[in-house]
Amino acid sequence: MSSSKKIQIGTYKYQNNISLQTLNLDESTDVFGTSQMAVFVRMVFNDFTVKKNLLRLIPLKEQTTGRTCFLLLKIIFLLRKFQYRKW
Repeated sequence: MSSSKKIQIGTYKYQNNISLQTLNLDESTDVFGTSQMAVFVRMVFNDFTVKKNLLRLIPLKEQTTGRTCFLLLKIIFLLRKFQYRKW
């Protein structure tokens, strides 16, 4: 899966040498007991180097369900005007 255009994530711009990119969510609880969700993009380039960019770190009120995580992700996409498609 190759991309043939510039991709901008946050303040970083990448050329067309990305061979794979994934969107990742990680929900965890810190040492103070605060639940949080990290949203980041992982990219694999044609030379097999890997870069990760944090899009957002969201504090959560309590333990959440998968549905809640998806809705938060959808809000991030709307705020940043990201395009996504359902598979």
